[in-house]
Order: sequence, then structure tokens, then C-alpha cells
Amino acid sequence: MINSENKFRQIFETAIDPVISIDEKGIVLLCNPATEKKFGYTSAEMVGQNIKMLMPSPYREEHDTYLTNYMRTSKAQIIGLVRELEGERKDGSVFPMELSVSEVLVDGERSFTGIVRDISELKQARKAKSKSENKFRRILETAIDPVISIDEKGIILLCNQAAENEFGYSSVEMVGQNIKMLMPSPYKEEHDTYLANYMRTGKAQIIGLVRELEGERKNGSVFPMELSVSEVQGDGERSFTGVVRNITEHKEMIDELKQFAYVTSHDLKAPLRAISNLSQWIEEDLGDDLNEEIAGNFALLRNRVLRMENLIQGILQYSRIGSGKPIIVFCNLKEVIDGVVGSIVVPEGFSIKIESEILGVYADQTQIIQVFANLISNAIKHNNNPQGEIRITARECETNINWVEILVADNGPGIPMQYREKVFQVFQTLQPRDKTENTGVGLAIVKKIIEKQGGKIVILDLDNIGTTFKILWPNKIQ
Repeated sequence: MINSENKFRQIFETAIDPVISIDEKGIVLLCNPATEKKFGYTSAEMVGQNIKMLMPSPYREEHDTYLTNYMRTSKAQIIGLVRELEGERKDGSVFPMELSVSEVLVDGERSFTGIVRDISELKQARKAKSKSENKFRRILETAIDPVISIDEKGIILLCNQAAENEFGYSSVEMVGQNIKMLMPSPYKEEHDTYLANYMRTGKAQIIGLVRELEGERKNGSVFPMELSVSEVQGDGERSFTGVVRNITEHKEMIDELKQFAYVTSHDLKAPLRAISNLSQWIEEDLGDDLNEEIAGNFALLRNRVLRMENLIQGILQYSRIGSGKPIIVFCNLKEVIDGVVGSIVVPEGFSIKIESEILGVYADQTQIIQVFANLISNAIKHNNNPQGEIRITARECETNINWVEILVADNGPGIPMQYREKVFQVFQTLQPRDKTENTGVGLAIVKKIIEKQGGKIVILDLDNIGTTFKILWPNKIQ
């Protein structure tokens, strides 16, 4: 019995939370050190006093009545439950707390033991969470683009007003339904299988990327859209949030630009060829009267005409990227690069080395050939090193298994920092066109192809000489 009492006393004295025992009239019988620390009173100041001294209004005024009613009727409002209320310290400060009360009957005498837990931090966390949720809700509701969140099974959890406006369904009609209700074929039939495969393997086809596909409205109309999906994990549950952008106007504008580029090139090519031919005929007519200066001017004229034809061809190539659905196949990288090298003129003494830890990537074969053809040709054209070198390495990205990392590095003069973004823009060249034959379209084509297939390209900031292009290519079928 003594050992049991000692054990109880040790537990009581060392408890982290305040523990207070009162009699039938609410008089404090005992309290532990945690109570002294929390409320600021000594044990001597509390024992023998009514427990309501630790309560602010209105709890203080209600307590005696509540206790009297319970003793008369045995109907409890808090005993055996956990109730949230407030406590008041000696200095008058008030704090939120959870109170759990148990009843003890010994030798015909009743007492009540309460355990207090300060929930100030919990309340602050709840408030912060509520504020964050309200902020998210305001952002969600005011977003211009449709935003839709789904669970692991593809069931819609929430959507914003923009989603209702775009798809023609009310929020009530969408929430609780499978997301594929907003998709036409073949996306509708593929979605559940894709989601199940991702949950099983962790290999994503769209998460973290921007993908172009189609949406279907309630009235059955279909529209082109860009979809970006992010994954959220919390409390052991996964959800996915997609942001939809209607690109109907964008697609129409692109189609108009393609038509403009085609018509313009068609109208320009014929007179350009006529100018080139005319210059040759004039040379022939001059015969012996053709001096070196005139011959040089005619050669310069034809060179300008050729440059204009190449520029027109580059614009056409740029405008055609993404015009049709790419045919994605598995491309052996070594075979692709060997084919490119075999189709261009590589100067004597220039070496091209390939080191690949992977066999290949999924891509549109024509377009990935175009990417390497432009990068390798540029590296050769602008290299001023007598022993030119290009190193191409490929491997799985260490930080994200969803990417393949391809590096194309050369030992040429490099690209100054201030030009590293500009070189990917159309018509941007680092050297005068009189010095180097360059349309300024090649790298723009490379960037557009890579981004259209869900990839990225950047120029690395390295200390060594030369330029290193880093390509992140999706490690999957898009």
C-alpha cells in the first residue's frame, strides 16, 4: 500500500500537465508542481480555496451552480469528457486550455480530479492554419484559370469558380466525381490507368510538367488546354492539384502565324532566286569587262540572298514545331548522334565524344535529330580552338528520376553571361552575320522543340572554357 502511494505521488509530482483535485464544494484538496508553474500560485495559496479562483468570467460565476446541479442530479456536463475553456493565472493573464475531469468515490466521500492542458500553441497553430486556408481559398476563388484538386483515385476534392465557368458544371456536380468527366477520348480512357501506374511506380508522365491536351465541357464541346499538375502530401494522404489554361486563342494565333510564315516565305523565295540568277546573268554578259571589284560585289549579293533564304527556311522550321502531334518512340542516343555527325561536315582534328549511361530517350525522332544537329553545328561553327572538341554525356538525373540529363559541352570561346538568355531568342547572334554565317534561329528552334516535349534547356555557369548546354529530357513517354 505504501509503495503504491509512493508511486502515485511520484507520478503526480512529475506530471507535465497541471493536476488538481477538489471536493464536492469545489475546494482545492491538492495540486502538483505543474499547477503552481502554470497558474503562478503556490500550492499553499491554492489548497483550501475554491477552484474558481483559477477561472476567468464567465466560468467563475457558473462553476458553483454547475457543481451543485451535478451533486443533485448526477447529470454531468464535463466529467468523463474533454472540454475546451480558459484558465486565469495569478497575474490576471488568461490562456486557452483543455480540461478533463474524473470522479473518485472513496469511503463515501467524493472528489474530482482535473487535468489541465495549455493549448495556446495549438490554438495559434489552428488560427494560422485557418488563416492559411482562408488565404488559399481566396486565391483559389479569384484565380483566373480553373484549379481542380483530386485524390489518389482521381476523385475531385474541390474546384474553383473558374473551373465551373470553363467546364459548365457546378461545383456540386464535380466534387465527388472522377476527374475524367472533364476529359474527351482518348484521355478519359487512359486517366485511371495512368494514375494507378503512378501510384504503383512513382513514375510520372505529367506531374511537375506542363502538358498540352484537351478538356470537355458539360455541353460536349472540346477545347485545347495546357495542364500543369502538382502533388501534395500531408497526413499520410496524397492529392493532386491541376491548373488548366484554355489555349484556344493561343492556338488560333499560332495557326495564323504559321500561315503568315508560309505565305511570306512563298512570296519571298521566288524573287530572291530571281535576284541570284540575275546577278549571274549580268556577270556572264559583262564577260571580259568584269573586274575583281564588281565580281566581289556580285558574290556578296548572292551571299546575302542565300542568307535570306536560310533565314526564311529557319522561320518556317520554327513555326512548324508543334504543328502536329509528335510521334514519340524510343530513340537510341548513340545512333541519333552518330547519324547527325555523319550528315554534317566535321573539320579535320575536331573530335566528338559520346558518353552515355543510358541507352536512349523517348522523343519524336525527327525533332531530337534537329536538336543535336543544331547544337553540334553551332559548336563546330563557333569554335576557334585548333583542337576543337564536343563532349556529349547522358545519364539519369540524380535529383529527379523523371528526367534524363544530357550535357553538350565544347571547348570554344563560350557565351558571356549577359547573352545566355538572349541566344535562345529568334534572330539573336553573338557575332556579326558578315563574320559568321548564322540566321539566329537555330537555338530558338532547339529550345522550342525541347520545351514542347516537356523538357528544359539551360547554359551552365562553369569556370572552364567553352559552353555547356544542359538538357533535361522527360524520362518517360509523354
